[in-house]
Amino acid sequence: MSTLPKCILVAVCNHSASTEKKDLVNTLQEYFNSIPHIKHTDCKGGTCYIFLNNGANRNILYGIGHMDYSNMWDVFGFISYDLECDTSLFVTYSRSLTRQFLNSHYCPYSININPTDKRKLRLLMEG
Repeated sequence: MSTLPKCILVAVCNHSASTEKKDLVNTLQEYFNSIPHIKHTDCKGGTCYIFLNNGANRNILYGIGHMDYSNMWDVFGFISYDLECDTSLFVTYSRSLTRQFLNSHYCPYSININPTDKRKLRLLMEG
């Protein structure tokens, strides 16, 4: 039985946003750095932030995604991922379109967790 969460949330900040949106991207990155997370850099054109799938994190991501700011769609997306495979060498989470998601086209189909991030994920669960 895995000690990892069955489901995680992944938010993406799109770095390829235009110049006038760079401040928004920087603000989102600053904010995400203040919340317990794992930074994952294998996302195309952005940085992924892995969060535990709990009520507080879902509310935060929904709140950001539904801000009354039309440019949010160009720089932000999130989706939930389900645990697909957990071995001693690697862990893979795959998209779950039946759960929470918003503007998910920035998010990769799957997330591969390396052994270092696997330990961090376990620590997030304990904290």
